Amino acid sequence: MPNAASRVLALLVVLIGIAPAARAVVVNVDGQVIADQGFWDLDPTVDAVRFDSTDPFQGFTTSSGIDAKGDVVLAGPGGALAAILPTGPRLVLTNFVADRYQPLAPGPASFNIVFSHTFATMIPGIFTAADVVQAFQDDGSGLVVYFPGGSPVLAGEDAILAWQGYVNSVAIPGPFGPAPPIPNPAGLGNPYPLYGHGASVMSLLPGALIQPTLVGDLTFSLGGPRNQFILQNSAEVGFSAVPEPTTALLLGVGCAALGARRGRRRQTARGEAA
Repeated sequence: MPNAASRVLALLVVLIGIAPAARAVVVNVDGQVIADQGFWDLDPTVDAVRFDSTDPFQGFTTSSGIDAKGDVVLAGPGGALAAILPTGPRLVLTNFVADRYQPLAPGPASFNIVFSHTFATMIPGIFTAADVVQAFQDDGSGLVVYFPGGSPVLAGEDAILAWQGYVNSVAIPGPFGPAPPIPNPAGLGNPYPLYGHGASVMSLLPGALIQPTLVGDLTFSLGGPRNQFILQNSAEVGFSAVPEPTTALLLGVGCAALGARRGRRRQTARGEAA
């Protein structure tokens, strides 16, 4: 299986090849690359991709054989990142359900999804970034694919194997929560422990502007038949531009100089009036 760095690089290559510019959402759904407004995108709007591997007309087969549907959207502040990154844009994987519906070989099946967006707006090369995944487990035994409610999932049948957010291919530092692999809790519809990175100040190009690309890379495994991995809320990655120290310093020096100059002018004016 390709490592995380190679998956992110491959998705960036796809982004660069998309006209009119690499500013659309791109999603690699376990081997199926879906471009914003491309054939497998069920959402006609810009900056949003909707996919469903079981769709009768625009469905596809994933590398693992696990069925999946969901949305990747560009959003403003809020969501699961609100507490640690209250400002700035987010790239969000939501309404996501992966279902081990097809007959698969015994043992856990691993599923990977990578989603990306490049922004048109330039930001300072020093900024704050964070990512988080807020997932649930469930089971759909005996029901139509994607519908929950069946046999309770045993603890540890499934797991979050890896989750990482990136800005311009650089991993967001500062992990919080239990380190992967993170096993599922027992029962039905119960949440995994929260896991993510940041909020961390990242310095990619001090003193200059960059064109940011956000990437989220999630891998999990499903061990039981009809087990489901659900993002009722989301897996999110985001950034918030922060003033660079040099910029703030220059601004402060400029304001001080301007203030001193005005002060001298007032003193000169009072002297002439006297």
